[in-house]
Formats: sequence, structure tokens, C-alpha cells
Amino acid sequence: LNILLLNAGIMACPFELTADGLEMQFGTNHMGHYLLTRKLLPKMVETAKTSKVQGRIVAVSSLGHMIPGAKEKAPFAVVPPKKEDYETWIAYGQSKLCNILFARELQQRLVAQKANI
Repeated sequence: LNILLLNAGIMACPFELTADGLEMQFGTNHMGHYLLTRKLLPKMVETAKTSKVQGRIVAVSSLGHMIPGAKEKAPFAVVPPKKEDYETWIAYGQSKLCNILFARELQQRLVAQKANI
């Protein structure tokens, strides 16, 4: 396993929570990518080491993180919204901001571990 493409997502959906009680866009767009990466990362590190072929993780996002309010308001991941307070585009923007922050942190950790990814 040398390549992981994190591309699944939803956008601007009506208020809904996941089975785990997370805001749906955050749960799908960020936590889905995070959990998939956590499950596959050990195999990717092993493959890169044994094959000597650099692995690659591509996290697709959007300009949604620039939506006004996405950075300023408390993330729905931290404070689950009430239906009457839900702003679909802000929730989308926050999920995209999470994608970017996750990709940056993952890259820093992989470099520190000297993983060939």
C-alpha cells in the first residue's frame, strides 16, 4: 500500500448527527479520513520500508476553510450544534479546516519518524 487518497466528503447538507453524535460533515469529511489513515498507516509505513518506494498520502480539501465564520466560531466537533444554531456552510468550512490541519500535522509526524511517506 503506497498511495492513500483521502477524497470522500459531503457538502452543505442539512443538520444531522452521525451515529456517534458528531456533526455529519465533520464526521464524514474529517473523522472518516482520520480513521482510515490511522488504520492504514502502519501498512503504508511497512510497505515504504520494505519496497523502498516512497508512500504518498493525498488529502483533498477545498477553499471551504476560508468561509467566513469557519475559523472564528467554536468548532462543531468541540461543541455539537443544536439544530436551530446550525450553519451548514460554516460546518462545511470547519470540516475542511480540519482536513488541512490534519494533513499538516500528519506530515510533521511522518517526517519526525523518518517514515518514507
